[in-house]
Amino acid sequence: MTAFQPGQAQQEQQQRDKHFAMSGRPVIGPWLHGGPALSPGVSLYSFFGYCLLVIAAILAVRVLVQVFRSDTG
Repeated sequence: MTAFQPGQAQQEQQQRDKHFAMSGRPVIGPWLHGGPALSPGVSLYSFFGYCLLVIAAILAVRVLVQVFRSDTG
């Protein structure tokens, strides 16, 4: 067993955080497996991710409609 060195736990946590951030996991949230299951094929986290994706798409379409509307009045 190795002796505990001061700051070793913090260094290990920083390395894990760096690996997590560089792995792309925060970007591909809907494709991660885990979380409570709503049905056999859909987890709660995936459900939230897809709902946010739909909301973002609706907002983007609203912006595009406002930009390209040919209202000269």
